[in-house]
Amino acid sequence: MFKKIILIILCALALFGSVKQNDYDTYITVGDKTKNKTILLNKNRYKILTFKKRIKDIRVSNSGFVGINFTDSSLAPLTQIKVLAKKLGLINLLITFYDNSTKQINIKIIRDIQDVKDVISSISPTVKLVQIDSSIILKGEVKTNKLKDKILLVLKDSLPKVKVINLLKVINPDKMVRIKLYVAQIDNDKGEELKNHWNFQGNSGSTSTSITMLDAVTLTGGLSVMATKLGSKFSAGSTLNYIKKNNAGRVLDETTLIALENQSSDFVSGGTLLIETSSTSKDGQPVSSIKEIKHGLTMKLTIKEIVNNEYIHMDIETGLSNPEWSQKIGDIPSTTNKSIKTKIIVKNRNTLVLGGLIKTDKTKTEEKIPLLGDIPLLGFLFRSKTQNNSKTELVFFITPTIIDNSSKTEIKKLDDTKNKIINTKTDLMKD
Repeated sequence: MFKKIILIILCALALFGSVKQNDYDTYITVGDKTKNKTILLNKNRYKILTFKKRIKDIRVSNSGFVGINFTDSSLAPLTQIKVLAKKLGLINLLITFYDNSTKQINIKIIRDIQDVKDVISSISPTVKLVQIDSSIILKGEVKTNKLKDKILLVLKDSLPKVKVINLLKVINPDKMVRIKLYVAQIDNDKGEELKNHWNFQGNSGSTSTSITMLDAVTLTGGLSVMATKLGSKFSAGSTLNYIKKNNAGRVLDETTLIALENQSSDFVSGGTLLIETSSTSKDGQPVSSIKEIKHGLTMKLTIKEIVNNEYIHMDIETGLSNPEWSQKIGDIPSTTNKSIKTKIIVKNRNTLVLGGLIKTDKTKTEEKIPLLGDIPLLGFLFRSKTQNNSKTELVFFITPTIIDNSSKTEIKKLDDTKNKIINTKTDLMKD
């Protein structure tokens, strides 16, 4: 038996020759009265177990999972062992002492997450990772939800099969973005002359500059250029009022949207056509049903990120759907769909002019000489018919404004609003 122990020690010494000092995990003292216990051990690291009695024999349920050897302790020989974890899993040790007593120790080998801890500590030093069996508990505080999501992404990619219990507290709430949205219909043909004679005045400090739109091909293109150059001094409302006054366009919708950072907000302007259709069942009975055809304008704004509290990174999706009664099967019209998807970065309080959804309208007009044009058979000689194709463009004027929820002003406004609602409800209950 003694030769067997010596052989185990020699094999373990060869194995532990490659173990560095930073692979050391911790000391554990196993007392005489300690019942069977489970020790957690990180893979590729080792623990030192100390006993109060000399060990005569060690048996391992699966030697492929751990490596064991005695430490060089001259004061208390054969009382300390090093246990090196090699594979993930659960094994047990049966230790026999020189007084013939025995002790069983269960060892659970888990993934080493020290590198992950280091990465998360570099993101937020106040965050702690507590590993319990195959679960990880996240504790502490992070400044923003963005940092919290970043930490969760690191854990998901690094430890995909580990259950994460998130107990993180976010100190600063997410910022909000208030979006002023105008949807306008611009007639670029009628706006041609307006574009060529319209000057914008911009001020930069003590310098006044005059900006024209002569380099732009269309009125919409000129408005986009001017909004970029004038920045926060560009007023979408005043601009659209001027266009409307000159019969070059009209405002279809005006609304205000609110979106949190990394969240989206939707705008819908349209309706649903209900068309009754008829068919015949297998029994030859007439069957009627209602078919829904949705039409109108949609927009989805996603606030991806607020950069340096000054720039807003947005994803924008727009869609336009219209029924085409000139092309139909039975009573059901076909639909035309147009859409735009783009990613933009716009400065706080600046206006983005987004166009590109062209709509063509066909109109027929008839001109005739009074009385003569109504003569039967010969009246066509005094009448003329013309067909006009007019193109208009749907244009979006988008002005985002960053709202910092952590500022005392915004918090005070929120508290005042909540108190006002509570007081109103209280008064109604009294009545």
